[in-house]
Amino acid sequence: MSDPTAPSDLYLRLHDQLGMVNDLLQQVTATAAEYKQYDPETLEADSLGNATTGPEIYEAILRELNHVDAALKATDTAHRRVLDDAARLYFKD
Repeated sequence: MSDPTAPSDLYLRLHDQLGMVNDLLQQVTATAAEYKQYDPETLEADSLGNATTGPEIYEAILRELNHVDAALKATDTAHRRVLDDAARLYFKD
């Protein structure tokens, strides 16, 4: 049986994961900013799903991106709490 991973190694893994969360948050923010450059009145929706308009879809996209942003910020906060605790853990001698 192999030795368990050192708590310090898991801490570093968690730290790297937090970086990925922050990178994703930045990408979502940048994407939302690009969508906000659109004039919703210049957009149209296809007819493949429920009847809707381009401006309605546009508003739905921005609303959902706001939810993604909030979820990623909550993930960041929770992950930082995990890091605070993980930084304290080590194997007994």
